[in-house]
Amino acid sequence: MTKKILITSGSVLLLVAIVVSVVVLAGKSENPDMQYSLIEKTFEELVEASNCAAVAELISHKNNSRGIESSFAVQEVLYGEIAEEIIHVEMEKEESQKYTAGEEYILILDREDSLFYDHPLCVVVSYELFIPANDLGNSTLYGKPISALVNRSATATKATIVDLRGAAKPERKSYTKANDLSTIITESDLVLEVKIIDSEDGVYNAALCGGQVFNVLKGAPINSDEEYIMLTMLKGSVKVGKTYIVTANRVEDDSIIYSLSAKNGVIPITDTKKVDEVRRLVARAEQ
Repeated sequence: MTKKILITSGSVLLLVAIVVSVVVLAGKSENPDMQYSLIEKTFEELVEASNCAAVAELISHKNNSRGIESSFAVQEVLYGEIAEEIIHVEMEKEESQKYTAGEEYILILDREDSLFYDHPLCVVVSYELFIPANDLGNSTLYGKPISALVNRSATATKATIVDLRGAAKPERKSYTKANDLSTIITESDLVLEVKIIDSEDGVYNAALCGGQVFNVLKGAPINSDEEYIMLTMLKGSVKVGKTYIVTANRVEDDSIIYSLSAKNGVIPITDTKKVDEVRRLVARAEQ
């Protein structure tokens, strides 16, 4: 199937700062229960929605272009996959002010591998949730005491959180840095043949590119009323004027913005051996 889309120079760049920030922070969200919901969830619901939790000591806060990055030394993993000794948690400024360096906290987290970071991206499942590990009586959610943790010892509190979490969810397959094309193609929403028309560096390690789509190899067709396509790519991964096979994910189901799905999901169209392999893998996946 062939789908041609035109792009006007500069039209993509108007939204660079906003769009890239959204894509880098959101990526392809696999957890609909993250903190950005306007619905106030109960403590039990937040624990169930999380994918990991740990007791961790705050090392420091650091300002960045997205807000505050707080570094924590992991003391104990309560559940989920946390292999790092130090985790980095994205916070809003107001949220970070509740945390003091040298103190330990129980962090109920959503952790995602992020293509645009040097480390996994973590957020507390609600910025209203605060659990100081050595002062559990001051644990709060929406400014109120957490009833499930009232008058509990540290050991009992950790056991309660683990019990609320219930059975472990299947671990998400990490493919952002995968070398296996079969895995990358299977897990990506779209496989596109795209000529890069324009590019502008954005926040952190991301660049927003405008492109002309010559072929949609996998995924739902690009909307017919779109005049251009925007792709958030890794800085330096593509060159203006060149054509590539790109594996991508939608930022949202109805989005016209797309995000590179894997570090190894960019293949120059001149690399005929890999391009042929991609076509075979896509055809096999559709059988």
